[in-house]
Amino acid sequence: MHKPIAQLGLLTLGLVVASSGASAEPAQPRPTQAHERPPHPPPQVALDACKGKREGAACSFEAPDGTLDGTCRTVKDDYFACVPDGAPPPPPED
Repeated sequence: MHKPIAQLGLLTLGLVVASSGASAEPAQPRPTQAHERPPHPPPQVALDACKGKREGAACSFEAPDGTLDGTCRTVKDDYFACVPDGAPPPPPED
């Protein structure tokens, strides 16, 4: 009496497991470093805050939430900008 219900349950479980793997998108390869870019450039005020300064110099700029203090740094080899204190570190290089 319970055998058909158990078989139906196992069949359903098997179909769910099988279909979940079949519909998964293949993983996209990580772009090479030459193609990696930040999602957008630093704000212009962060770039302006470091004009005429050296790497590691103290800087600050006005943000919507108030003044941010930071350090002038080269970001992704493309930008020299004021990086706010407490900003997360850049991702490790592969």
